[in-house]
Amino acid sequence: QVSQQAQQLSRQVEIEVSGLSDVLLPLSATIESFITETEQLDRVIDQSRSRIHDAKERVARAKSDLAKFDSEHQNCDRSAVVTLREEREQGWRLIAGQLQGKPDFDAIHQWTRGQPEQLVDQYRETVIAADQMADQLLADAAHLAQRQHLVAQVQQCQAEIVDLTSEHSRLADQRQGLQSQWRAQWPAEPFCPRSPREMAEWRKQCGNWFQLNEQLTQLAGEQHQSQ
Repeated sequence: QVSQQAQQLSRQVEIEVSGLSDVLLPLSATIESFITETEQLDRVIDQSRSRIHDAKERVARAKSDLAKFDSEHQNCDRSAVVTLREEREQGWRLIAGQLQGKPDFDAIHQWTRGQPEQLVDQYRETVIAADQMADQLLADAAHLAQRQHLVAQVQQCQAEIVDLTSEHSRLADQRQGLQSQWRAQWPAEPFCPRSPREMAEWRKQCGNWFQLNEQLTQLAGEQHQSQ
């Protein structure tokens, strides 16, 4: 029975039984230290990856809000307001000239686009349009503040992603260095160590095998003496 257990254990550790006793294995305390350090660092890396994901989602939402805002608020062109006001002032001068008995027929014909009888009506429309555009400018001032806030959100999240990505890269390098240190704890051949926690169980099985091997050796000696 002991022989069967030893053979089964030797297959589990996946190493030649004849060479296992000559292999220098890391101490259990060393393995436990790597378990603690590796798992702590992996948790930090997972948290870093999660923060990057959250920041990217916030950027996407901020960009979506900005695009929606721009589609709903078409800002008024200030140069168009200036042009409209100049047109309004010109219309008023033409009306004032008529009232003063000094009409400028050529200018009136040009300003009314060939409809001089519509001078007053067109002037009224120009006044209304200029007032509406002025009101729009006031609304745009508030909209501009809102838009700047959305743009700042996008820029802040993008800057955060840059910082988080840099930190994640540093953590990844640290993890790679720790992995190299872990690999250096083991002989080059035939080992290809897995995670510290897996190798802790593996080493425990090796200890069991050594105990069984000692029992086999003792039984073999007793059997030889009895003969």
